[in-house]
Amino acid sequence: MTEKIIKGNIDSFGYIYIITSVLNAENGIRIDGIKTIIDTGSFSSFIQKEIAEELNLKFYKENIYKNPIGGQITTNAYLSSLIFGTIQYNNIIVNEFTSDDYPCGILIGMDFLKNCELTFSGKNKTFELVLPNTFG
Repeated sequence: MTEKIIKGNIDSFGYIYIITSVLNAENGIRIDGIKTIIDTGSFSSFIQKEIAEELNLKFYKENIYKNPIGGQITTNAYLSSLIFGTIQYNNIIVNEFTSDDYPCGILIGMDFLKNCELTFSGKNKTFELVLPNTFG
């Protein structure tokens, strides 16, 4: 097993998640121990507003996307660094959550996951996330 294989947990809601860190590379502020949901049904990755404020992330751009339930949604986007153990990925776009529906600080969507391998067993309540060497 290499350090690029992350094994995670399944919470009481049925979400698969890992514990990560997030970093503002510009000012060095880092927050560890963040519950991070892996969501293959989400096109984009998200961060709680309070975490973005604590990191003092700078506004990057405004994103507009379509939510199958909520319709068109506009949200702020930021650039941050996501850290998985000792592996750090820089300049990851994270959108600000527009609701408090998710019980996590960060949600990783398909914009990040399309570069990974994900193996999930609902029966065994296990999953593995294989992280990429680079993003393409």
